[in-house]
Amino acid sequence: MPKEGVALAGDVIFRECTLVGWTGTDEKWLKSLDLIISLDPKVIVPGHRPVCGIEGAIDMKAYLEYVGEESKRCFERGLTL
Repeated sequence: MPKEGVALAGDVIFRECTLVGWTGTDEKWLKSLDLIISLDPKVIVPGHRPVCGIEGAIDMKAYLEYVGEESKRCFERGLTL
């Protein structure tokens, strides 16, 4: 809803809860977050938990990048699940 400054993010953004990624890739998830951030919405309606502002997309992106970096670091060290 661009005129209203509202982005309906669905399951791209999770707030205050553990996220679940059933399908897709991290790359596509990050691209989707970049798109939402580029829209600069006043309000984001996530798929799970409370309504937020642009910080919801920024925080979610930072979290996914952190998990990706840590996973890669652990994999490179030969750690198992």
